[in-house]
Amino acid sequence: VYVCRRLRTGEELAVKVINLAKLMLMGDYESVWAQGEALSWILDSSIGFWLPCPRPHAMAFAEQATQDDNTILYVVVGVYIALLIGIAKLANSRRQKSSEVLGKVKAHFSGSYGSFVLMLTTFSTVYSGFTVTGIPDEAFAKGFVSLRWAFGAGAFPERLRRLAMDRNYTSPFDFISDRFGTKRLRVLCAVCGVIPMVLYITAQMISFAAMVEGMTMQAVPKWASMVIFAVMIFALEMLGGMNSVVFTDVVQCIVMIGSFLVVPFLLGAEWGFLPEMAPADCPYLVDVSAKAPNRYDAPASCAGSDCVAAGCIQAVKPEFYDFPKRSTLCDILFFLINMLAAPVQPHMLQRAYIARSDFDLRIVIGAMLLAPFIAQPPGIVIGLTKAANDPAWPAVDQDATAFSGLTAQLKLVGPFQYFLVSVMTCSALAAIMSTADSALMGVSSVVSIDILQGTLFPSMSTDSVVRAGFMSSLCTCTVAFFMGTFLSSDQMGAIIVFQNGMLLQLLPAFGLGLYSHISERSLSAGIIVGLVSLILLVIFGNPVDDYVPDINVSAFLNFLTVGLVHVLLPGSNKQLLNISGIREVMATSREPSHFLILLMFGTALLSAPWYRRPGEQDPMFFGVPRWGCVQIAAYVVIFLIGAVAVARWRPPAEAKDERQRPAEKIDGVAEPRFEGKDEPGGADPTRIVNLHDVHRTKQWVFLVMELVRGGELFDAIVSSKTLNEVEARYIFRQLLEGVGYMHSKNVIHRDLKPENILIGSCRELPPPLTGTLREVKIADFGLSKIINEGSSFAKTFVGTPQYWAPEVLNVQRGGGVYTQAADFWSLGAVLFVMLGGRYPFDGKAMPLEEQIRTASYSMTSAAWQRVSGEAKDMVRGLLKVNPNDRLKLEDCIVHPWMAGGRWKEAKHAF
Repeated sequence: VYVCRRLRTGEELAVKVINLAKLMLMGDYESVWAQGEALSWILDSSIGFWLPCPRPHAMAFAEQATQDDNTILYVVVGVYIALLIGIAKLANSRRQKSSEVLGKVKAHFSGSYGSFVLMLTTFSTVYSGFTVTGIPDEAFAKGFVSLRWAFGAGAFPERLRRLAMDRNYTSPFDFISDRFGTKRLRVLCAVCGVIPMVLYITAQMISFAAMVEGMTMQAVPKWASMVIFAVMIFALEMLGGMNSVVFTDVVQCIVMIGSFLVVPFLLGAEWGFLPEMAPADCPYLVDVSAKAPNRYDAPASCAGSDCVAAGCIQAVKPEFYDFPKRSTLCDILFFLINMLAAPVQPHMLQRAYIARSDFDLRIVIGAMLLAPFIAQPPGIVIGLTKAANDPAWPAVDQDATAFSGLTAQLKLVGPFQYFLVSVMTCSALAAIMSTADSALMGVSSVVSIDILQGTLFPSMSTDSVVRAGFMSSLCTCTVAFFMGTFLSSDQMGAIIVFQNGMLLQLLPAFGLGLYSHISERSLSAGIIVGLVSLILLVIFGNPVDDYVPDINVSAFLNFLTVGLVHVLLPGSNKQLLNISGIREVMATSREPSHFLILLMFGTALLSAPWYRRPGEQDPMFFGVPRWGCVQIAAYVVIFLIGAVAVARWRPPAEAKDERQRPAEKIDGVAEPRFEGKDEPGGADPTRIVNLHDVHRTKQWVFLVMELVRGGELFDAIVSSKTLNEVEARYIFRQLLEGVGYMHSKNVIHRDLKPENILIGSCRELPPPLTGTLREVKIADFGLSKIINEGSSFAKTFVGTPQYWAPEVLNVQRGGGVYTQAADFWSLGAVLFVMLGGRYPFDGKAMPLEEQIRTASYSMTSAAWQRVSGEAKDMVRGLLKVNPNDRLKLEDCIVHPWMAGGRWKEAKHAF
């Protein structure tokens, strides 16, 4: 820090060092003191911390003295950052273990966490750097208007959570794709989610830099602080992905909560509690000079007309106790309305997905209703304390932010306060970093999964998706750095307005998509109109800005457009997941009462200060104006209503077992119904990866699986580019045997693909034949379904896109269903990949869904020129759009390509 500071004054430093050396060699130490040379910081560091030492040229040395006194602070912050890096390393090992079970994408972008961890990471994500630095500044400038931040009407994402579990969501916007099935709306929503998060990270980066600059008296410049910040949050994601973010959030949350609980008592002991320091004639009232001799000295006490009051809020800021103006009322009202957009932030959507069970999420939602009463009051008290005492502090602290100014004064009180200031500083850094790394994870997930894999490159491998996530995070940090370089904290207000405005555009897509029959066309039109109007308002200005913010004007135009287009230009009712399907998923749950949720929101709006004439002096109760007491009482009522709503929320009974029984669907495969000695022709149980045993504890399920050593068929195809017909036929026979066995036990696999086909052993073909014969087994029954013998239908939209059958795409459309024939479509796609070396449907020539519905594939590549007509006919017979026209097991057995139906002989031909 010292070197960074001095490198900015190169020639001056050199001259001072030379002169100082001459004086020291001559033994003229008095001249050293008299001239105030650069070595004064050494003497101060040795004795000045413990003993008061008179310093000539105090103003010149004040900055350096502050640096010396910050040594303990730097040590505490350094230890804290080292702790975060250590936790991230541990998270990396957890991610590697999870990737073996969940796959690399889910292990990196998602996870499964219990109520305690989820509660802490959610708290740490919700309460950002603005909680620690922004709210104190607002309270310092506007007083009790900051009470609005205590509004705790938490979101109830019960539908989204249940759908995520039932339909296997990973990315924040998987619901949009699943619900409406169009790339247009998915990209629009992704844009509305990514850009605000980039702006959000930029704001956090600027906040971090401002805090470090204040802490080091600008010894560490802004650009260096932002580089440090970007490297840290990027490193946390690289090391452990979502695990790293979550577990570092836990530590950061503990530090934050500890600081939040201590701060009010610490400030009360030093400057008085709110009821004591609020009145104009409070016991802490002092009169001080309006001017100080320099920026580093506090104003002296004085008496007379030139003096100003300090120590009491009402004496220094009497306007804090006036009834708010109508413009302030509008600010409060629209703030409460805009809070509805908070749950649709990508990193908040992910918190609903990563809950281990619905019951864990319910506990977290209940805790988050209480959280504002813990997190927000300390920031408000910090701002009010600085407002009351600001005139009595040095100019350097008066010009600082509320947090920096107050902590600078507090650490002068004594060693204990100094240590607590160090912890508070860590708390502020924790608040900034915890939200930034969560936002970065949200951006990474949306860009790599929603935009790249979900829209542009559907055939991306899991490794490529994770690498794309890293690259998007790196680009995000780079963009945020350059934006932050040219922006200041004073300009962040406009950025935050634009950020919130874009998030508000998502409300119709999620709100109406979850609860109503809304068309994709109307939602897309609404988002486009909302975004265009927001940009125009920001550029050209808003004529009603004093009362209605830009973001709310654009949101209103969005909602209006959605309604008009839905009525005048209704879109197709054909949707991948309609409202009937959502209600069916929620049929076994009792959702929180919508009436209670509306009552919470209505109570918050009614609590706003609208019922008196603006500017009138309001009575004071416990140091708070009466209108503020009304708001606090309303928020307590809101908490109680929310607690009742949470208590009435009843997830489905099976959701209780999501933590103890993560392999419930697999258990069904291991039941006796899946075993038997007398198998039908073409069925072989040895073609299924065997589940030997299941062991359950209170927290885990351990599956003892058959060991299959040869890796995935997918890797074998990639390494060979294609398989010849002999190799492909040998594998395909085994797949038919395995599928035949599953279907004989009323099981649909629903996710047949080369990645789920494991190789047990290999042997080379005897000359003159070339190639490798591979013994394979079908694995991964995580999405399989046991259907009733009397009703062979399934209604769930699952699987891997490139292998979906058309009827799987049509599921939930007016009661659409599919049967075991869907597995034979997938077998056709697998055979196509083995022979052709690429997907039959890749979404490049036309949208993937349209390709599948019309069976639009091509066999004209060079690889297919070497494939026989019988093999092509087998593929065509399996890739029939109508399930009734599709080849069945017995048709495949007797097909000419399968040795003319000589099934038993063909099995042992080699």
